[in-house]
Amino acid sequence: MRKEIVLCTSFLKFTLGLFHFYLSYAQVIELKFSNYFPVTAAQSKICEEFIKTVEEKSKGKVKFSYFGAGTLLTATKMVDGVIEGII
Repeated sequence: MRKEIVLCTSFLKFTLGLFHFYLSYAQVIELKFSNYFPVTAAQSKICEEFIKTVEEKSKGKVKFSYFGAGTLLTATKMVDGVIEGII
C-alpha cells in the first residue's frame, strides 16, 4: 500500500512539474468563458472571481474572454456551443 502511495505521489509531482514547465515556456493561452446568469447573480460574481484568480496565478499566461449574461450563448444552447467549438 505504501509503495502505491509513493508511486502515485511521484507521478503527481512529475505531472505538475511538466505542467509548470509548459506554462513557463508556453505562449499565452487564450480561453473563452461563457455564462448565462445575469451580471448581478452570485454565479456571475464567482465566475469573474475565478477568471481573475486564474489570470493572476498564471502570471498572465492564461487569459480569458468572458461572455456573461448570455451574450454569447443562452442556457439552452450552451452544450451545443461547447460541442461546436464556439466556446
